[in-house]
Amino acid sequence: MDKVPLNFDFGDNLNPMINAFGQVVKNDGEVDDSSAVNVSVIPKAYSIWEDHVVAAVLDVEGTPVSDEEPPTQAMLMLLSRKDFKGVVSANNTTSPNAVSDSTKYYIESGLGNWRIPTEQEAKILYNSYWGILNGGSITSDLSPLNTLLKHNAIDPVCLDSKERYLCGEGKMTFGFYQDGYIVPAGKDKKYHLRLVHTVKVTTR
Repeated sequence: MDKVPLNFDFGDNLNPMINAFGQVVKNDGEVDDSSAVNVSVIPKAYSIWEDHVVAAVLDVEGTPVSDEEPPTQAMLMLLSRKDFKGVVSANNTTSPNAVSDSTKYYIESGLGNWRIPTEQEAKILYNSYWGILNGGSITSDLSPLNTLLKHNAIDPVCLDSKERYLCGEGKMTFGFYQDGYIVPAGKDKKYHLRLVHTVKVTTR
C-alpha cells in the first residue's frame, strides 16, 4: 500500500505536512532538518531505497560521502523516476509558472514535495551520472546511475547535446552531456526536468 501524506494540526504551525517517511515538511516546503529517518544502514548512492532512486549520498554540509567511510547520518538526494519533457522555463513570459506547477502534483510511492534542483544540486547530479562524485570518471555506457535506471525500467537521462534540464528555480539549465555548464534558460525553448527530494537519514 502506498504511503499517503497526512496533515496534522500542531497549533502555531498550522497544518504541517508529514511526508511518506514521517518527517515534518515546513511551510516553505523544506523538510525539518531535525526530523531524520532511522535506518539500520545508510543507503548507498546508485541504489533503490524505499522505491526511490538514490542519486547521491551527502553529508550534512552537502558534500558527497564515500562508501568506504559511511557516516552515521546523511542526506539522500533522490531523483524522480519521471523525466518531464517539453517543459517551458520560468523565464517564459506566457507560462512562467508551468515548471513550478510540475512539482506540485508529483507524488512518487506516496512521497510528495519534490522540487526543481538548485544549481548546486544540478552539479551533483551531473557528477553522479558520470561517476565522479568520489573522484572517478567513466563513460556513459558504464554510468552507475544510467545502469541503475536501465535495470529498473526507469526513465533514462537524456544525453542529447541539444537537450538540457531545468534547475535553479526553473530559470537556469544544465546538460548531462559532457559539458556540465549551467546557463540561463531561454524564454521560449522547451526543456527536460528531473525533480529531486532530499531525505535526512540516521543510524543513531
